[in-house]
Amino acid sequence: MIEFLELHGSKIVFLILGAFVSTIIKYVASGFREKKQKKQQLFEDYSKRYSEILSSLLSECESFDSEFNKESPIQRKLVLQFIMLLSEEHFLNDKKLIAPDIWDIWKSGIEYHFEKRFFITAWKFSKKQMDLKGPFSDLVESYIDTKEETIHEAVA
Repeated sequence: MIEFLELHGSKIVFLILGAFVSTIIKYVASGFREKKQKKQQLFEDYSKRYSEILSSLLSECESFDSEFNKESPIQRKLVLQFIMLLSEEHFLNDKKLIAPDIWDIWKSGIEYHFEKRFFITAWKFSKKQMDLKGPFSDLVESYIDTKEETIHEAVA
């Protein structure tokens, strides 16, 4: 046995080391696959919630070019759900839990909606009611300010 190890010891070490490295590579690769799958599932879940809330909102108002009806409990509830969803998306981006390309899609959706009268008026009402502050609030305000500046320039 000792003679065998003396003759083939380095080969055995390389085989063991190779098996160890191979195991580590497989483990790391499976971790990346799992992380990618979780991000995909997260994207799908948020996209589904987003679609459901927007669909419900559209059935409750004439169009997104109309005013938000602060007297409607259903509209208030749906707007709250929508704002919470968007703020969660913003939080996920801040914590680097979503890919930058996904955030770009979500961010352009946020910008698009806060160019619409319904969401602008809903935001202003909700911001007062819930005392909304922080980075997400600043983002939304920047979109609304840009939209209002564009409106004033067009009227002038």
